[in-house]
Amino acid sequence: MSEPTSRRANPFAPVRLEWLAQRSEEILDADIAIVDAHHHLWDRAECPYLMPDLLADAQSGHAVRGTIFVECRARYRRDGDRAMRSLGETKFAAMAAAEAARLTGSSHGLCAGIVAFIDLQEGGPAVEALIDAHARAACGRLRGIRNISAWDPESVAAGGKGPAQGLLTSPAFREGFARLASRELTFDAWMFHTQLAELRDLADAFPDTPIVLNHVGGPVDSGWNRTDREGIFRGWSGAMRILASCPNVHVNWAAWACRSSDSGFMTSPTRPLPSSSPMLGGPISRPAFKHLVPRVACSKVIFRSINAAAAMPYCGTPSSESPRVARDRSAISYLAERPRLSIG
Repeated sequence: MSEPTSRRANPFAPVRLEWLAQRSEEILDADIAIVDAHHHLWDRAECPYLMPDLLADAQSGHAVRGTIFVECRARYRRDGDRAMRSLGETKFAAMAAAEAARLTGSSHGLCAGIVAFIDLQEGGPAVEALIDAHARAACGRLRGIRNISAWDPESVAAGGKGPAQGLLTSPAFREGFARLASRELTFDAWMFHTQLAELRDLADAFPDTPIVLNHVGGPVDSGWNRTDREGIFRGWSGAMRILASCPNVHVNWAAWACRSSDSGFMTSPTRPLPSSSPMLGGPISRPAFKHLVPRVACSKVIFRSINAAAAMPYCGTPSSESPRVARDRSAISYLAERPRLSIG
């Protein structure tokens, strides 16, 4: 196996490893078992992150017991039936898992589960056939399906491309979605906080399908010239309060700080040192977490824990321990031990 790939700059938030290396932190709670519930693998020119990188992060000192690969449009087939092209990604993730399992002493369960992409608008019978195909490609690791529905009028006005408005309410989408429960598959939802009412309606309509809400409900607090931070927080918190009563909805705690436009921890050339995990987990993440936990049971909060190059350097979390773990530990440090251990 090759050495971890060199990590080049993300065009939106340049990664400067020498800057990040100026701060390191002690590994705490190293014996607590961790399952990274959401990570990617990709070979994008600006930020490659492949199995050697994931393995290096998993072996950085924490008790990583498993990871879940989530679709990210990596290694799609370049031709053939468009609906089948994402099979290339599922096979890629399964091959990465097999590669990790072959390594001597590797017991981390990397890519133990795969959340794939199937366009649920293909219709019921077609979705059934696609699930069968992905299950074969995943070699027993298929656990869920993700469709991104993030839509925002300001992003569209700015020329952004993405899914059509109201994807989750589409009859064609729901016909495909209805096939997930009988196959014991979860659904990963990635949307903006302004769309959470659509997810609540979907969750109510399909109570037997577990739903994982990605990225803390997608608060739109940066980009598109958003400036009303307090108003955005009120809108997000109100939507999350309504969503929290859905027993089949779980929340993926990831990228909250990355979406904070005034957090001041990006790889800015004006900052002499990277921010510490208490800085990120305290004033930035903790207020949102304190709002979330009383409404969403700890057992329904899932952390994305270690994915370094595919996420964290862009957020500037410097640490000798697995990226994200230190920050998230700071965010939940006010909780008693038992509630902390209940978090996924």
